[in-house]
Amino acid sequence: MRLVCTLSVLLLATVQSAASAPREITGAGFRYYVLSLYWLPTLCIESPDSDECRGSTRNGFIVHGLWPALDYNSPTRCGGAGVLSDSLVDSLKDLLPTRRLVEREWNVYGTCTGQAPEGYFTLLRQAFDSVRVPRVLGGGGGQTLNLGQIIKAFTNADHGLPAQAIVLTCSDNPARLREIRICLAKNLASNYCGGETLGAVCRVPSIEVPGGP
Repeated sequence: MRLVCTLSVLLLATVQSAASAPREITGAGFRYYVLSLYWLPTLCIESPDSDECRGSTRNGFIVHGLWPALDYNSPTRCGGAGVLSDSLVDSLKDLLPTRRLVEREWNVYGTCTGQAPEGYFTLLRQAFDSVRVPRVLGGGGGQTLNLGQIIKAFTNADHGLPAQAIVLTCSDNPARLREIRICLAKNLASNYCGGETLGAVCRVPSIEVPGGP
């Protein structure tokens, strides 16, 4: 009987230890990516001290993140952050202009992809480069457009991109274009957006697209 009790205690301790251990999210722990791009003029109007506004330009789109996503939640801060090399940080200045942005992107999202830092940021750059900014936004904004016009402009610029893979977010009072989110499969092919991403959708009929300085 004493042996049975001892084994029971050991088994319970093992189960409790496993339950309390942090869950490791690997590359199989999410369904698709969300590439989020800020419209930089809006960001710099509303948050002029943001790190993103310290780059060489304040116009066009800039990376907000490449997020591993499930339909209704996204894994974050999966551990193993480590130290990013200066060469890697420097190579990303056109996308993420400060070390703090690069480290935040890696610590919060990159660690949940199953990728090493170099592989994750290579994927981020490939995703960013795959987006064809439509001509209507290529001139730098300074106009008011309805949501359908913007989405159609993106699908026309990239004929493989369905409208269901695009989500726009906007600020309020006035409504300004804040970001575009594009849902991508793990191989960076377009992918329909799930519930959480769609929950952020801008729901006003038209929005201001401010131009940069």
